[in-house]
Amino acid sequence: MKALINCLNEKATLRNVEEHLKSLQKIRHFYDVVDAEEVDTSFHVSKKVQTSEVENRMLKKVLHMNYVNRVTKEYMERMLEAINHLEPYDRQVILYRYFYDMDEEEIMEELHYSNRKIWKDLKKAKINLAFLLGCEEYLED
Repeated sequence: MKALINCLNEKATLRNVEEHLKSLQKIRHFYDVVDAEEVDTSFHVSKKVQTSEVENRMLKKVLHMNYVNRVTKEYMERMLEAINHLEPYDRQVILYRYFYDMDEEEIMEELHYSNRKIWKDLKKAKINLAFLLGCEEYLED
């Protein structure tokens, strides 16, 4: 019987976790989560459009935003919970790279390690995060 880590499809696993981290990064940078209470429900009603029609469209938009916000919030919470379960050093390199947008050279300067060590540590941290997220993939026999 092989050890579980030896059955890991490292390339696919790293690709999966990288997609999650990039999604979280985009959400953090570009998506402003708005609660339904913050949605401006006041609008100008055109004489050509009946009020009920406009209200229906606005209600659909608010409901959609609520759904998107809830799903986004749940996704972010799950990602952050997984990141918080990483070992402190693994968490630190993930945060430097994906939350503080530091490249490997900047991380190297901050932690006083070689570029190779930072690259290896970041890879290890991503693999550990993949296990926590359940997005690891295994080799086929």
